[in-house]
Amino acid sequence: MATAKTAPIAEVMHLTGDRLRLRIQQLKTDAAFRDPLSAYLKALQGIKSVHVNPLAA
Repeated sequence: MATAKTAPIAEVMHLTGDRLRLRIQQLKTDAAFRDPLSAYLKALQGIKSVHVNPLAA
């Protein structure tokens, strides 16, 4: 069973072609996590755009 120390930060929900959809539960509860995560992902090579939807995690 996963605990807070071992639970994955992201779960791959959908992957097709050049689109990847992740579920990150922390996005629902931690508003301060959203902007740094978005900036980090945008800075990665090959990432064209990032959309964060806190309601869908």
